[in-house]
Amino acid sequence: MKIQLLSEATVNKIATGEVIDRPLSAVKELVENSIDANSTDISIRLERGGRTLISVSDNGCGISKDNLKLAITRYATSKLPDEDISNIKYMGFRGEALSAIATAGRLKVSSRIENSANAWMIEGNDSEIKPTSHCKGTTVDIHDLFCFIPNRVRFLKPESSEVLACKNLIGAFALAHPNIRFQLIHNNKEIFNCKDNILDEVLGQDFAGNAIEFDSGDYYKDISLIRLKGSLSIPTYNRTSNNKIFTFVNKRFIRDNFLNKLIKQAYFNTLPDGIYPSVVLFMEIPPQCIDVNIHPNKSEVRFSDERLVRDLVINSIRDTIGRKKSNSNKYDTTKKDIIPAKLPLQLKLEDIQPGNNKIREIIISDSKRYLGRAILQIADKYIVAQKGDNLVIVDQHAAHERIVLEQINKVDFQVQTLLFPLEHDFGEAENQVIMSISQDLLKIGIKVEFNKNISIHSVPALPGNIDIVALLQDIVDNYLLWQEIFKNHLDQILKKVACYSSIRAGRKMNLEEMNSLLLLVEETDFGGQCIHGRPTFLQLDIATIDKLFERR
Repeated sequence: MKIQLLSEATVNKIATGEVIDRPLSAVKELVENSIDANSTDISIRLERGGRTLISVSDNGCGISKDNLKLAITRYATSKLPDEDISNIKYMGFRGEALSAIATAGRLKVSSRIENSANAWMIEGNDSEIKPTSHCKGTTVDIHDLFCFIPNRVRFLKPESSEVLACKNLIGAFALAHPNIRFQLIHNNKEIFNCKDNILDEVLGQDFAGNAIEFDSGDYYKDISLIRLKGSLSIPTYNRTSNNKIFTFVNKRFIRDNFLNKLIKQAYFNTLPDGIYPSVVLFMEIPPQCIDVNIHPNKSEVRFSDERLVRDLVINSIRDTIGRKKSNSNKYDTTKKDIIPAKLPLQLKLEDIQPGNNKIREIIISDSKRYLGRAILQIADKYIVAQKGDNLVIVDQHAAHERIVLEQINKVDFQVQTLLFPLEHDFGEAENQVIMSISQDLLKIGIKVEFNKNISIHSVPALPGNIDIVALLQDIVDNYLLWQEIFKNHLDQILKKVACYSSIRAGRKMNLEEMNSLLLLVEETDFGGQCIHGRPTFLQLDIATIDKLFERR
């Protein structure tokens, strides 16, 4: 087969497909150009989800008559004056967007620069520049997107999906550029127009009441200055998708799997699998430390020091949500921050026992505890406490699981040798499974031998009483899963250890034990969530209780 050069028209169509693959990508390119033009007002109009019309107008610096034709020429840009692609400071920089759009649909650009008496417009790549009526700024109209590449139309998403994607995109731009007013109109109906309360508009009205502001401060690496800031949802305010995770690098909105994984990892042990937080994360980093030219849509970046970024993101987020100890687990969405007082002494797990006088002294003297004082136990499972007019319900097992896990993670793993080995017959097949993983069990302090029955010689040295037989039975019952866990996920094993060494549902507790547990929850990082990400306590304020009884 003979090799031949492709025609310029075919090359342009291929390039267009890489840059503009749907209406959303066209909107993104045009809005980024408007931002680069120092606009303070950007309006986007769509018809039929952008299929028949995409129009983006701004009040930016505009394009002069001399540059208008060049603006829609491929690889022509004003944003790389030194052609240094390692020092990119603008949203758009490749000079492909308008040229690609003109190849895909019917393009018209109208513009007027400041202090100019005339405005000018051009239609398509080959037309002449003509005078027009236009205020300061630029308007780009795209009619019948993909009319010149009809094969692309069959791959477009439904109209509603495209409109929602565009709305989310404009919301992201609004988060990164609060000084700009963004307006989105679809089929002559306004669906986004926000300059104030942007967080509420983009992430929902109840986000602010469930979010924590954070700022890592300036972090220096050699001569590079890096900074993280933003808003993080508390773990109990979560979603089943990651579409409310907004990440920005130098104000550039990106959908980067690397950063999304770091955020999910930062919430590890506070959110179940398949559940995601709501996050707005801004990263400021020198342009020389990133490569924004690795994806046709500029939606991903590559970091020169991924380990530095990983440590900074995970530690900053985890430290922030770990410090949040307030009455956040509300029954409804009304939030009242209560900053807990510093406890007068450090409690240990052995303090959960009858006759402990120092527990009684704390309960009497400390009136600022955010979980209040225990008053009773329900079904040997839940602790009911009162804090002012608030009613607090605590899951005793879930709360103690978190306490045990956090204490395990803060100390070196210790092993306790049993004075008299514990023997148990799990069954012939089960005994074989346990012995087959005996070396793996040693990694968590469990030494087993076999002589007719399983003989347990050592267990993890943990506060509380570990139910070692139940733990081994769980391992056997989930053997195939545990095979993979032992290889890669020690944290999952520690979760199981914490579960089987904590207070179980069904255990009766007196008031001293219950109050001791509440104090430990208040002292523990991530005390509001169990090790599976579920809440350890809920609060009902008097207004909510009145509503339940229809008094309001």
